[in-house]
Amino acid sequence: MGLDYQKVMLIRDAAHVSDKVFVLKSKDAGKKLQGKEGHVTKQFRRYVERYIIAMRNGDSRLLSYNEYRFTMLINYHKELGLT
Repeated sequence: MGLDYQKVMLIRDAAHVSDKVFVLKSKDAGKKLQGKEGHVTKQFRRYVERYIIAMRNGDSRLLSYNEYRFTMLINYHKELGLT
């Protein structure tokens, strides 16, 4: 089991953000994530930073890797400073 950062979605309107707990279909999967917010945030930040660097450098090799091949980050180039 792992997190799939390719399916990232940017929420622009704070009205769509809530403090309510989101329960995963698999409760075991949710339990594995509890208390790991810092780790997940660090991993995700690294994922985005690598994408930005690859785009700026035209690194088609990295962008062809499975973790970036179908990433939704392509929809947020303006917000990532890539336009």
